Amino acid sequence: MTGSIMLASGDVVITPGVVSGRMQASRGAGILEPVEFTGALDISFGKAVRVYFPDKRLPVIYGLTDPSSRLSVDFDAALGEFNLDGQAVLRGGSVFYIQRNFYLKHATIDFDEDAEQFDPLINAEAETRTSSESGPVVVTLRAVDSRLSSLSFSLESSPSMAEDTILQMLGQNLIGAQGGSADLGRFVFENSDLIPQLNVMSVLERNLHGLLGLDLFVVRSQVFQRWLYDVSGLSGSSGASSLADYLDETAIVGGKYIGDKLFAQLALSLVADPLASSAALSLDSEFSLEWKAPHFTLNWSIEPEHPDSLFIEDQSFSFLWRIPLQ
Repeated sequence: MTGSIMLASGDVVITPGVVSGRMQASRGAGILEPVEFTGALDISFGKAVRVYFPDKRLPVIYGLTDPSSRLSVDFDAALGEFNLDGQAVLRGGSVFYIQRNFYLKHATIDFDEDAEQFDPLINAEAETRTSSESGPVVVTLRAVDSRLSSLSFSLESSPSMAEDTILQMLGQNLIGAQGGSADLGRFVFENSDLIPQLNVMSVLERNLHGLLGLDLFVVRSQVFQRWLYDVSGLSGSSGASSLADYLDETAIVGGKYIGDKLFAQLALSLVADPLASSAALSLDSEFSLEWKAPHFTLNWSIEPEHPDSLFIEDQSFSFLWRIPLQ
């Protein structure tokens, strides 16, 4: 059998059982019977094919195939031989790392597999946006020539930070610590979204990401975790928490690339006023544009708070450029 197959839409899941495993043909009962049956197929992809690794419910890598992806499959059922070659190009997905969904800018998965081994090579670049005490931070995550069986990432940031500092900044919600001491119960509940059955937010982000056509869509909320923590009795609080307590620090961030150089982002967040006598929430908003020029990056942002001054004092500009060190 020879020919071409066009996969216009569908889901592809690369599971841990396949990666680094041996592709054996079953000669007694299975798909590949010991008959003279050979094939050579060329596979192309549409824009609606979704790729997941290692699990569809909580994928580390999720992406949509680019039409430039091409694979070729050759097999011999009688001999149990199998060869898969080619490259899958992914765009517009996410990488789940340190309890965050990084926007997948692009990734390539190179296949050179046979019946003896299946361990594709991946190169990927993803990014997320956060903030530190000094202002907004863009964190870039990369996998360079990494096998799926031993997938590893490196982190960079703009403005530049040491990788340990980036890890500490991104993982500050993972330690479940207050006042320098770790709280095991708080750790479990605050990170309950790492459990696939409770990972509602990640699924919601992926679905809305595709529905709205955005390049970045992140929902950050601890409502469910705080509720679990309260009903468990581990919080030690005698009074019932208010709705403002649950919704505090809830944020929605959406972003879209306009071309390859201009990125627009809108962030909405609910913040409790610690000085208010009763529980109250305020809505903070920020709109920003980032333009990557050939030799520098220009950032403009506005946090509308003072309409009486025509929001002039609510705007900020920044330039960033890098000097390579040889």
